[in-house]
Amino acid sequence: MKVLDVGSGVGDVAFLLTELVGRDGKIVGVDMDGAALEKARKRAEQLKLRNVEFVCGDIRTTTLSGSFDAAVGRLVLLYSADPVAALARIATQVRSNGIVAFQEMEMNAVAARASYGDSMLGQVVETICRTFAAAGVRVNMASELRHTFVKAGLGEPELLGEFVVGGGPDFAG
Repeated sequence: MKVLDVGSGVGDVAFLLTELVGRDGKIVGVDMDGAALEKARKRAEQLKLRNVEFVCGDIRTTTLSGSFDAAVGRLVLLYSADPVAALARIATQVRSNGIVAFQEMEMNAVAARASYGDSMLGQVVETICRTFAAAGVRVNMASELRHTFVKAGLGEPELLGEFVVGGGPDFAG
């Protein structure tokens, strides 16, 4: 498979994908952060991975050669001002009947307070959630995924949700 890794950063997802596609597969990671991609390239070299490459650019405007069997992204759409348009553009890079898979998270200040109470940890988690929201991060992107896929013209996605609820200082995940 040839897989597009959207928002590749330092390459964590790309490196996981190389294991899935094997030596005959190819991963192309795209990110706007050139410094992060330079780290990804160095890591790929250290790992002796020859089937991964990194492209510096904005996925909404960067032209890539050929189509992909799949496009994946982790914690990408929550930073997009228009995730529907971004996802629709990403999907144009994927062959018909290909895979488009995104992992996003939910950052809910009210749920954080409910989980952790008035403890210092609860206050910190709530402040982090509110700070992300104030910065324009789509803090409810996980719950927006279905709607985003449908509005982008991709139809009903298969969804898998995981919830981590904790409380107290002994919480380990």
